[in-house]
Amino acid sequence: MSTQQNEDVCEPEVSDPERLEDDEFDRDDRLVDWLALGYSHERAGAEVGLSARSVKRRLNQREFKARVSRRGRELHAESWGATFALRDKAVARLERLLDSEDERVAISAIRLAFDISVRVRAEQAHQDLTDQVDELSAQVGRVADELQIRERELKEREDSVSKREVDVAELERGSVGSQRSTPRSTEDSP
Repeated sequence: MSTQQNEDVCEPEVSDPERLEDDEFDRDDRLVDWLALGYSHERAGAEVGLSARSVKRRLNQREFKARVSRRGRELHAESWGATFALRDKAVARLERLLDSEDERVAISAIRLAFDISVRVRAEQAHQDLTDQVDELSAQVGRVADELQIRERELKEREDSVSKREVDVAELERGSVGSQRSTPRSTEDSP
């Protein structure tokens, strides 16, 4: 389904219609819901009072993007849950169609059964890969944060060492200069 179609059909599902207006349900949470449902930056931003540019900036933040991704998976799981509730009835009907005397109906039912099994497996594989990518992304983020901290610490140490070197050099210049300005010893005098 395209984003445009999504915007025409879906609205965030909430058990309490007032939830979107509730002060406790803040703007970020609402924005996460709109984006997780597949709405455009413009539409999601308009729903929460932000510009599309602000929405894009938020999505450039690793933690926020991860929240949107998690929420999208939650909504997808909820949708699957509702569909899964119909499974027993659908399977029973499909079994009857598989046993149909009409060969065309039976073959169509077989094709449908195989198609469903392939799609379910593909969805599971996709979810597994998505989870792995999210975990690796989080690990990369933690490593990047740690590297930034260590780079800052190294820079501070380098600055400190450089300052000490400058101080030592100044002290050496000062002591050399003071040695030149001291009078010669009495052996040199006439």
